[in-house]
Amino acid sequence: MTTRRLGIAALAGLCLLAVSATSAEAATDSLYAAPTAIGAADCSSPADACTIATAVTSANAEPVTDSVRVELARGVYQLSGPPTPVLAVTFAGPSLTFAAGSGTPVLSGTRSAGIM
Repeated sequence: MTTRRLGIAALAGLCLLAVSATSAEAATDSLYAAPTAIGAADCSSPADACTIATAVTSANAEPVTDSVRVELARGVYQLSGPPTPVLAVTFAGPSLTFAAGSGTPVLSGTRSAGIM
């Protein structure tokens, strides 16, 4: 009976360890976008902001365990793409957040703008 209890306790401990290891792997990555790319344009900081299209493409490529926050600088984001301007979001992680870093970002296209 004691051996059985020890086995159950060990199994429970391993399950808790596996859950905490999985939780530790999840991360929230921040990307920075501006109406026009600036600096290194690698989305790594406000000084090196990329375009919104590049930020969405980068978010789409993130591991499915990570959440992504895209900080949008103030300005008008001109979207392109025939026939209607769109941002193709195929993100599969826990959450994808677009946040106004400063001011009010505006998505603008020639007809209408959409996030798909």
